Amino acid sequence: MRQIVGTGVVVVLAAIFALLLGLGGAAIAGGLVAVLGLVSASGGPLRADLRTLSWAGPAIVLIMAVGPLLDGPTAVLAVFLVVFGSGMLATLGRHYAVIGQTLAAATLVALTGGVSAQDGPMVLIGTGLVGLVLAVALRISNGRDDPSGPTRAIVAAALTDHEPGSLDYATRVWRSDGSPEWLGTILVGTAEYRAARAMLAVQAAQAEGVESERLTAILSDAESVAAELADAVRARACTGLPAMAKMDPAGRASRVYGDVELPESVDTIRVGLDRIRGAVVERVATRAPRRPNRAAVHRALGVLLAHLSFRSSLFRHALRCSLAVTAGMVAVLWLPDGSAAPLLLVLYAVLQPMLRDTMEEALQRTGLVVFVVAVIAVVAALLPWPGVLLPFVLGAMILLAPRMRGSLPLLLCCLLGLIVVARVIQEDRAVSALALNITAISAIGATIALLVGFLSYLVPGSVAPDVLGTLHKAVYAVRDLAAGAHGALETREGRRALRSANILALRRSQDLLALPARLEEAGPEAQQVVRRAASAVFALRAALAQIAFRPDEERGRALIAAVTAQRALDYESRQPTRVDLSSLAGPTLLVAPVLEATLVARSAIEEVRAVDWTEPSAFGAVDGVTLSSVSDRQETVDADSVPDSAAPVGED
Repeated sequence: MRQIVGTGVVVVLAAIFALLLGLGGAAIAGGLVAVLGLVSASGGPLRADLRTLSWAGPAIVLIMAVGPLLDGPTAVLAVFLVVFGSGMLATLGRHYAVIGQTLAAATLVALTGGVSAQDGPMVLIGTGLVGLVLAVALRISNGRDDPSGPTRAIVAAALTDHEPGSLDYATRVWRSDGSPEWLGTILVGTAEYRAARAMLAVQAAQAEGVESERLTAILSDAESVAAELADAVRARACTGLPAMAKMDPAGRASRVYGDVELPESVDTIRVGLDRIRGAVVERVATRAPRRPNRAAVHRALGVLLAHLSFRSSLFRHALRCSLAVTAGMVAVLWLPDGSAAPLLLVLYAVLQPMLRDTMEEALQRTGLVVFVVAVIAVVAALLPWPGVLLPFVLGAMILLAPRMRGSLPLLLCCLLGLIVVARVIQEDRAVSALALNITAISAIGATIALLVGFLSYLVPGSVAPDVLGTLHKAVYAVRDLAAGAHGALETREGRRALRSANILALRRSQDLLALPARLEEAGPEAQQVVRRAASAVFALRAALAQIAFRPDEERGRALIAAVTAQRALDYESRQPTRVDLSSLAGPTLLVAPVLEATLVARSAIEEVRAVDWTEPSAFGAVDGVTLSSVSDRQETVDADSVPDSAAPVGED
């Protein structure tokens, strides 16, 4: 409530002040800077969000000030570069993907929105800086009571969820928050627990009769204890643990099924949970040493360069979006009608999220975008003073900034509403003609986006994705990376081969991640099976890359995990998957994610292979494909063209 009242007061005062000074358009631009700044830097720990605002905020201010000055070929080139660059930022992770999308949205609004075209650049810089200060003040106000609350929540979530990549994400957030030592200890315990939990789940599935029931009971109790400990981690302070959090996960099973010898995975679960118990109560306030940023920047540049290839699905998607929006920019410049301004945002709103979308989801989003534009155009055109809507829209967007961070269509719909209202104020024509024109322009933009995004669906033969072939290529690329991780790196040729293997595994795993969106006809169950395998393989690749590009000393202590992954990904072997949990004595935050992802990936791969993809119930009318019919030939990368920085973004 305090946030709502404070935001409302600030927006009302700013609107009155802007009205008195005649800065309507510039004030809207300043409000958009505040909104986009909060979208790009919210939801994480306060320290990390303020660090993001320190560079993303000025970039947004500059875009809003310079954008209205661009015209003709310069504007077209700017649109292409910004949209393409923002799409490629997705290679660095979810956080940078959101920042890139925010910068792209700011560019489209500044170039075609027309909200501040009559104001000079210095005025826009001034109001933009005011908006940036407002964003910083609101972020500090919202996070000052518990600046590390989001970090604790993310670390706690890693303790309870089953996504293979969540531990790596929690580690990154922990480092961005200054690396509190007690949370680092909890992450180590979580890594031990998760790896042992995955091993115990495999053992329970392979066992039979009473033994299976006993292991399943231990697994269930361990997850209950972990859930209680996660609640304690989320709390701002902990004076003691509830009885459930102190329970031995194997105690009840021993009483019910007898006291027999337990597998090693149960002992490892106990060790991990004990480590978490001690850290959550003591909460040592010191911070772990911070890793240098130079290495992380070097690896990030390498990942970006590695994706600059038509073999990369992310590259193709970014190029597709940028070309479509650039064509829309040419149309906007060619059309003399100012009501064509929403065209670019509609194009971007429909096309940008399509990398992981199904056709049905894209059609639903298209209808929603056009409907929102039509309703807002009619309402704004019928109101006697449509300008009164602008402060309310800006205030609502500021309050919804954390939610818009997780939903690009919501952000773009709000921006569309703002631009439509601004255009209605500026245009002087009949209500019906104006509303119809804006709606028609939006529908045209949405149609173009659908045609561009799903052109492959119109090509005969492309409607049936090769599920097993795509999986086979991704798994063998990751297996080659695992082999290279424990191979010889002392020579230039060895390092070049490892970079080449990582790039290929990165591209192939990205292709596998994009596959479920093309399995709409197969049904949600088949999509979920493939999605689970894709997530596990992608997480395993990321974990292996962390080991492969570490210094020799760290890498040497973690090589047993890479060997385990290589053996588990052997399609020819039908032996039960086993991992050596004693290897967790090495660098746990490097080894445990590999062991966990290996177990989850092997199980998920077997689920995909168990599906008969030749059956119509599994996938439309796909021709029969078996794994043995897929060629073992691997795509090769010219290692001489790969820069030395082509290594993964680490957890620095």
